[in-house]
Amino acid sequence: PDAFIFTDQANVALSTVIESDAIVIKGINAPTPISVTGGQYSINGGTYTSAAGMLNNGDTVKLRHTSSASYATKTDTVVTIGGLADTFTSTTVAKDTTPDVFSFADQTDVALSTVVTSNEITVSGINASTPISVTGGK
Repeated sequence: PDAFIFTDQANVALSTVIESDAIVIKGINAPTPISVTGGQYSINGGTYTSAAGMLNNGDTVKLRHTSSASYATKTDTVVTIGGLADTFTSTTVAKDTTPDVFSFADQTDVALSTVVTSNEITVSGINASTPISVTGGK
């Protein structure tokens, strides 16, 4: 076949099925073998499989695999079509434990020697557990 390239994907979610873009097979005049390792392929939108198969000129091919369960980690699927190979890679998001900026509303004119409760905030901007600490309060 003519040369083909599957576009890699970055910053994908952890443990998620990731599909490649579709490529069109060109430059062959007879059925050509396809095989895959590390994932599955689909021909012309059909069922995904990891078994060896055959392609015809003009067929479309998509790949898929499950992304890593770890942060900033690559997962590769290698497809070979008629002796040419390409690797489709997805890389998971980096671990982010730094929250977006937040603030608590100051309170004035509160009663003496009473428990004062702050407003509630929603922590955002993180994708993993992060430590919390409180100074000067309970």
